[in-house]
Amino acid sequence: MLTVQGYTYDRVVQGNFVHNADRTWTGHRLKSDRTRKGNKVMVTAGTIPGKDILDTSWLQAASEAYDISPDIRDYVFAEIPGCQADLPNRNLDNFPYYELVKFRPILGQMTYRSFVGKLTSQNHDNQEPKKAKGVIFDASLQKINGYYFVKVITGWDKQKDPRLANRILKNLDEGYSMACLIEAARCSVCSYLAKGNITCRHVNGGTGKGSLWDGSQLVYEDMININFWEMSNVDDRADFDAVHDWSST
Repeated sequence: MLTVQGYTYDRVVQGNFVHNADRTWTGHRLKSDRTRKGNKVMVTAGTIPGKDILDTSWLQAASEAYDISPDIRDYVFAEIPGCQADLPNRNLDNFPYYELVKFRPILGQMTYRSFVGKLTSQNHDNQEPKKAKGVIFDASLQKINGYYFVKVITGWDKQKDPRLANRILKNLDEGYSMACLIEAARCSVCSYLAKGNITCRHVNGGTGKGSLWDGSQLVYEDMININFWEMSNVDDRADFDAVHDWSST
């Protein structure tokens, strides 16, 4: 168990598949506008199909928490597939569609939208907010080739780390990996809800994941009550467990 900002989670889960960015661009390409309520938005940047706006009214406050620039023009943007629904990854962790679209009062929004406002980092160095390389500006759920993906718009502060921002803009790095917090995990075979180190015989403390139970049922775990925590630029595909060094504070 670990406690984050006064709320208890069962574990940290890292997406072990490294995604490449679908597109990159600079903040200078965005045009500023305001909604009828006076909120500042950036046009031609949103991930939601048919709604190409990006709300940046909260960036000033986020810049103080993360020690990043409050000026949208200082960012390099990358659109990234954050995770896929209903298809277990190589760690045999599955993000069910019904969990991604579930409205959670603790988050004040649907689960997949919990990406928004979270930090971007490098190699999952996410323990200290002020070490952030930027912030996640948007998240949407899109159906692509029959599967649902959570796609995020990440921003990388070129004033804070110009070398990293330039590499991201030119797609020179390996890719990106997300991290999230979960409250529990459910066995795909018997639906046992595991918390902590107590699991069912199928999962068997994690060693049973990936096996075929009775020769037909794949053993994996459904992630329950997810809170997406970060999107990281990674340059080492093998370092799948880097996030587990994250302390509970």
